[in-house]
Amino acid sequence: MGRELGKCWETLLRDLFEATCEDFEAPKKFGKDEPADFFIGKDAIDAKYRVGSGDSGTLKKFESYGKLLKKKGFRPVFLFLRTDNLPSAISKMNAGGWLILTNDDTFDYIKINTGFDLKDWLHKLAKKDTYKIIR
Repeated sequence: MGRELGKCWETLLRDLFEATCEDFEAPKKFGKDEPADFFIGKDAIDAKYRVGSGDSGTLKKFESYGKLLKKKGFRPVFLFLRTDNLPSAISKMNAGGWLILTNDDTFDYIKINTGFDLKDWLHKLAKKDTYKIIR
C-alpha cells in the first residue's frame, strides 16, 4: 500500500504543477539517471509520501542525486506528505543538499508555487465524502 500511496502523491503533485506552472518541465535524464520527478524553474522536485527505506543503495542515491542536481544548477527539493520519515534517509538527503519539506511546509510550498490550496481541497474531499476507492 505504501508504494501505491507514494505513486498517487507523486502523480497528484506532478499533474498539479504541470497544470499551474508555466516553467514546469518533465523529468530530465542525466546520463542514465532521472534524479527528480519534475522541475519548476530551478527547483528539481521529488515528491514522496514518506521515506522508510534504510537500504544503503537508496540512501546513497538520495545523496548523489542531490549533489548532481546542485552541480547542474538546480535546487533539489523533496516534498514529503508525512513527517515520520526515516532519520538515516533524511541525513543522507541533507548531505546531498536537498531542501526537505514535510506536511504543512510541503503544502505551503505547493500553494506558493501553484496558487492552489491542495491541503484545503483534500480536506474538503474527505468532508464531503466525494472520493471513491475502487478495488
